[in-house]
Amino acid sequence: MKMQADRTPLQTIERTVMKSLSFCVAACVAVVLVFSSSGAGAQGVQYPTRRIDLVVPFPAGGATDVIARLAAQMVFEKTGQPVVVQNKAGATGEVGSEYVSRANPDGYTLLVATASTHAVLPAYHKLPYDTVTGFEEATLLATFPNMLVVNPDKVPAKTVAELIALLKSNPGK
Repeated sequence: MKMQADRTPLQTIERTVMKSLSFCVAACVAVVLVFSSSGAGAQGVQYPTRRIDLVVPFPAGGATDVIARLAAQMVFEKTGQPVVVQNKAGATGEVGSEYVSRANPDGYTLLVATASTHAVLPAYHKLPYDTVTGFEEATLLATFPNMLVVNPDKVPAKTVAELIALLKSNPGK
């Protein structure tokens, strides 16, 4: 799904942040990692029955990559099926995220999504997929502390609600 073209950047940020807060508490790493050693549906098929590709939309060696590799090892130990971590870096995570958004939705191509790929990026750039409805969160792998800070000499807001009101009353600034 595509984002509505008539949304302002602030509306996009508000919508995305509110949706993101519901499942990742304001800036955590959410993982679209669907795995279970129990039944995977009405057909009685066990999941996984083959290799899982876990896409990290950032270069190897960063925190997201390390967490993905630890999770991949745990899934392998639990299920006996290999989990291949694929680093598909580029465009602040858009390359890997788009790759997964176009993959067969069968649970074998998964994305390690972050607040930057699913909350920040769509606020600044029109994406070829919808970060809110185009993915289904399944588990939380880790959380990272984040802060929203302003210069009190230049921004009189003391709460997020005040900051949003200030931004709304001063469009384009």
